Amino acid sequence: MKLRTDYGLTQISCADCIGISRSSIVNIEKGRQALTIDNLYKLADVLECEVSDILPMVSQIITPMELPESLIKELDKIAGSKTAKAKKLLKSLLK
Repeated sequence: MKLRTDYGLTQISCADCIGISRSSIVNIEKGRQALTIDNLYKLADVLECEVSDILPMVSQIITPMELPESLIKELDKIAGSKTAKAKKLLKSLLK
């Protein structure tokens, strides 16, 4: 994580500061493990930055060109839906 190294923290010191294991830091940095919301805020506090500085821009994760137009329309419908089933589906798609 560039922010961590720019701040001068090792993986172990960063892990200690937010209360997780070094292996969790490794997995988070490699994209193999999700960072919990709670730990995201702790990390932002440790690095003295905004949460948005830690999270990648959505466009860096997936671009519209990677999704078929029909799927984008369906995701828009689901995102606008207020039903629990639609929200559950959207949540599972975003994992």
